[in-house]
Amino acid sequence: MGRISRVVTASLIMLVLVSRSHGAAISIRVFNRPGIATAVVAQGEKQAGDALHRVGIDVVWVNCVKGIQECGQKPGPTSLVLTILKHGDKMASQDVLGLAVQDGAGFGTYFYVFEDKLNEIAGTTHIHTSQLLGCAIAHEIGHMLKGSHSHSAAGIMSGRWSGRELDAVARGALWFTKEDGAAMNAHLEMLESAGLKLATAVP
Repeated sequence: MGRISRVVTASLIMLVLVSRSHGAAISIRVFNRPGIATAVVAQGEKQAGDALHRVGIDVVWVNCVKGIQECGQKPGPTSLVLTILKHGDKMASQDVLGLAVQDGAGFGTYFYVFEDKLNEIAGTTHIHTSQLLGCAIAHEIGHMLKGSHSHSAAGIMSGRWSGRELDAVARGALWFTKEDGAAMNAHLEMLESAGLKLATAVP
């Protein structure tokens, strides 16, 4: 029975990954409060988008400046809001790059990345700020889509980035694990089954 159960579970995960890889997407509204260079933010978004695309999830990025109507609309489970802040010391412990605001069930719509921590790590390593930004964004999105207790033993969802993870960031090789991807896709599949319309990725 145990073996059959594992086979069925694996089949379901495969079906979820396939179904999520054909144009479905989440949208991320980005508020760049410190005014980080547009090129750095764009490179960070690309890095985060690439990490998610590898597990079958596409991202529609909306960089919010004055006059963009969508940026004033109410967010939702697949319409998330990223705010880049200058400092995060009033929101989180001193050793974190970002923060995901989660409800009692472990999900949410708002998350943050802290510029001072990006610069601190970039200043003491050979990692470009945009690479750190992209991985930090992807990590917090992972929390939004995986729910509570969503750190992993390896990969981009590691709870603490040691030398191994930082070296992977520098090489552009820090990714979600297969298990991370399966969990995020299962969550999106559940939302879609409940009748929630996902964003549509632009080819």
